[in-house]
Amino acid sequence: SIVMANLGKVTVDEMIDADGDGQVLLATKTGPIGTNVVITDASITLNTNVLSDRGVVSVISANDVFQNANGDISTAGGDIDVLAKGGSIVMQDGALADSGGGNVIYFATTNLVLGGIHASTGQVVVAATGGSISDAGDTYTNVTAHEVQFFTPAGGVGAPTNAIETSVDRLAAFAANGSVVIAETDDLEIGTVGPVNGRVVLPD
Repeated sequence: SIVMANLGKVTVDEMIDADGDGQVLLATKTGPIGTNVVITDASITLNTNVLSDRGVVSVISANDVFQNANGDISTAGGDIDVLAKGGSIVMQDGALADSGGGNVIYFATTNLVLGGIHASTGQVVVAATGGSISDAGDTYTNVTAHEVQFFTPAGGVGAPTNAIETSVDRLAAFAANGSVVIAETDDLEIGTVGPVNGRVVLPD
């Protein structure tokens, strides 16, 4: 397993690759250093790939998560969990999270900009509790999965001129203060999606 827990921001410029069932955790937090300095920027930026052969990959930021076009997250059947506990998740157009059939959770406390999330037969949750969910671009279908849940209690999902693209069997969405604009590639069932079990790796 590979664990990186840091006070302050983290930028990944070299590939991280865990063999076999090895898990990957990238986690940041804010807080004081000594008596006069307080670290307030604990964002995580992925400029290159974060991989596990079959294990869980967790990216947990105290602030924002920036997933750039070359910063893919990939595992062949493990779960992927990306959490921005105090900010936004911004995936550039061309950024991809591919679980190979595992479940995927992307959770931001403000806005969430989607590149591509591919879960094959797995389930996906995309949540932006303080803002909206929007599309970064057209390189990938935004969500490919068996089931997906979108949750935006303060905003909307997609826009009339830029829908969220999906290729899923079943979709559920909650947008208390906006519209839900989806472009689905084929037949779609609108209904209730059951609980999605993620396996977040936590620091000791």
